[in-house]
Amino acid sequence: MRLGAGAPDGADLTRYGAFDFIQVTYKQSLRREWPPDLVLVTELDDWALELIFATLGESTRYGVHAPLVLPGTAPIESILSVAELAARHGRRVLVENGEASPTEWRDRLRELPAELVAFCLDLGDAHLAGAGYVGPAVAEPALAYVSRFAERIEAVHLSDADGNRRHLPLGQGSLALATVAAALRDCGVDAPVVLEIDGGEADLAQSLALARDLW
Repeated sequence: MRLGAGAPDGADLTRYGAFDFIQVTYKQSLRREWPPDLVLVTELDDWALELIFATLGESTRYGVHAPLVLPGTAPIESILSVAELAARHGRRVLVENGEASPTEWRDRLRELPAELVAFCLDLGDAHLAGAGYVGPAVAEPALAYVSRFAERIEAVHLSDADGNRRHLPLGQGSLALATVAAALRDCGVDAPVVLEIDGGEADLAQSLALARDLW
């Protein structure tokens, strides 16, 4: 399993040298600083759509071929318009679950054709959003997303979570990390894993070491 890091806007990309790859934001991908393996679109509002439609073809021509990760709760027509544009340029689109419950996410994926749109499983969000929607026999709420949607998972966003806190360093929340990692393997998911955590250098290094142990 390849392990990458999610780099926020303005980050020094050289700090991620210990990772196998990096994920950058869409605006970062236009700066040609570092060839990313994933490109994150944090919002899909009118401004973002205009930027993507104006620049995606050019960015692909100068060498950025990474899939785009879109917010899965954006309007369906917006997601599909970007997915169709990306397909014309040979690029893939993924959507991440955000705060959608397992049932809401099932209904959302039904509206997005698998040949155009894949799934980026955000484990921290799944841990929080899945609570209260799974039966008592399911010890980890995020498992509801793994078991139902494994065949569409093409990337994983990894962070810990607890209460309403997201993007915690691994081991600082209540996500059953080992259980989820084993479930992904058992379901045959072989997708790149991106650490998306808030914290300093020590938190990043500790989370990377734990993730490599798990995967």
